[in-house]
Amino acid sequence: RRPLAAAASKSPTAAAGETAGHHPLAGRGSSPSSKRQRTASPEDSLYSGMPAPDPEKDKSAGSRAKEFDIFAEKPAPENLRLAIFLDIDGVLRKLENGTIAIDGEVLPLNLGNRAFAPEAVRALKFIVHRTGATIVLSSEWRRNPTLREEVATALRAVGLPAVLGLTAVLEPREEVIVGPAAAPEREPTLRLRWAERRAREISSWLREHTTVQRWVALDDLDLGRADEVRLPDTLWMAPSMVLTTPDIGLTMSNARKAIELLLSEQ
Repeated sequence: RRPLAAAASKSPTAAAGETAGHHPLAGRGSSPSSKRQRTASPEDSLYSGMPAPDPEKDKSAGSRAKEFDIFAEKPAPENLRLAIFLDIDGVLRKLENGTIAIDGEVLPLNLGNRAFAPEAVRALKFIVHRTGATIVLSSEWRRNPTLREEVATALRAVGLPAVLGLTAVLEPREEVIVGPAAAPEREPTLRLRWAERRAREISSWLREHTTVQRWVALDDLDLGRADEVRLPDTLWMAPSMVLTTPDIGLTMSNARKAIELLLSEQ
């Protein structure tokens, strides 16, 4: 017996079939009537290649997302015991160049663009979100109805509450000077008078609103300088001062300092 040789031999009919391109097995089960319908399994799903759910990883990812979303926590309710004295120029609005008239004098400022810096407004919103503090306008913008409305519009646009009030406009003290009395240094004297006047304006508002227990002043003018020439009924400014950089405005770092001051129990 030679089985391999027999298997290797083909009949002329089979060879002819293969020469024509037809294998003896071709066509078996290929007719539509003989095909079986295949039922899709769960493994054939569009998401079959994705890993199985992991509750612990999902929880961890959610926690990390909250770390990057500063507004993820529930906002603090309005707290009338906390107040923010808000300047605009150099705080919500960056200063680059130009001049502004203060108490009849001219100081550097750029009034060509009154647009507020979005990142500064966001930082202010973060302070209110975390503390519930109310906003009191201490800026020179409070003197002009159009500018006050611009402030109100900007706050509404980001969901901040309306300004609670305005500080009064007081007169500068002429005896406050920098340098020798005979020849005071003009611009430093104007800035010191401006800071001292604003300190008295804030103090006056707080005397009339005794429910306020803690407060901060957001300003690019160093109100702490007013402590050097303060009157007996003027509050100390430096402990509650958050000083901004005029051409940068209010930052998240400033905001965190303000939150710390407002929520401090001391």
